[in-house]
Amino acid sequence: MKKNKDNQSQTKVNKELLNAFKRYVSVYSPSGNTHKISTLVFGDLASLNPDNIFTDYYGNIHAQFNCGEGVTIHLNSHLDTVPRTQKNRTIKELGGIVYAYQKNKRAILGADDRAGVTAIFELLDQIVVKKTLPFKGTLLVSFFLDEEIGCVGSSKSDFEFVQQADFSITFDRRGNSDIVVGTYGVTFSNQSMCEWLQSFSIQKGYDFTCVEGGISDAYTISNDMGINSINLSVGYYNEHTDNEYLVLDELENTIKFASELLVTLHKPINEGLTKEAPFTNSVVGKPKSYSYQFEPTAYYDNANGVVSITDGQVTIDCLNEFEIDKLIQSLKRAKEMMEDDYYNWK
Repeated sequence: MKKNKDNQSQTKVNKELLNAFKRYVSVYSPSGNTHKISTLVFGDLASLNPDNIFTDYYGNIHAQFNCGEGVTIHLNSHLDTVPRTQKNRTIKELGGIVYAYQKNKRAILGADDRAGVTAIFELLDQIVVKKTLPFKGTLLVSFFLDEEIGCVGSSKSDFEFVQQADFSITFDRRGNSDIVVGTYGVTFSNQSMCEWLQSFSIQKGYDFTCVEGGISDAYTISNDMGINSINLSVGYYNEHTDNEYLVLDELENTIKFASELLVTLHKPINEGLTKEAPFTNSVVGKPKSYSYQFEPTAYYDNANGVVSITDGQVTIDCLNEFEIDKLIQSLKRAKEMMEDDYYNWK
């Protein structure tokens, strides 16, 4: 959190921010079923009159806002929630903390990553609508699909659009003070950028710290597209579980941090920081193996009219209707054999 004397009460709720978050998090759109949230987000972006707006072949949404001379900054989050997300959840706020309930029991909230969606629209509101944030430069905005099943959307996005950026900010990290600059030995930002971000946080009175974190779309943007990237904490906790919750003022604090970052980055003195490729930094350790747990899931690729099955690491593409029927039959047989074996063993 930013360290200042004004930060006195943790219970005074920013109703405008709460309502914005609830608007997005209430939409049921897990991986592979993101039509509803995509329609809502595309409409909200279009209402801001961007200089360019489009969906790529996979369905990711991109927009461009020309705000004068300066650097080009890319803001992004993902639209899908984990496949286990339930329909008809009730969203409640208690003391500035937001939860989800399903039949009076805690449920997956989906702040991962509707908190990131909310943060981006709040920044756009300040820059484009209210004009209270004097950003000078070009803003590129991307909302990726199917991050929760292996960063599928960003890996199939319009690389040329994103590669216009000098720097990219992903809003998709748990907690309240992380600047993720790499994962499992893969760096997102160069050493100069990491050092500058750390000193910027201290200078402005924030507690944000450069750390090594988990997999996110920042990995794709950096590793596949060659753009210096970071992933910021947006105030959610226990993601992917029924105990997930969002601390609203921590999300608000990240928005304030990002707004100050954007205003500072547009100055010419900072442009040089982004030019060195994200090759290495002292925050991220040596490469190591990892296992990121995904539930097997299927999703419909409407661009190609086929169904794909993935566990987040391996994807079986291009299943047509005939192949799906055969797979279902073989799965039923395998399940019956498993059940027979279980009862015989008992």
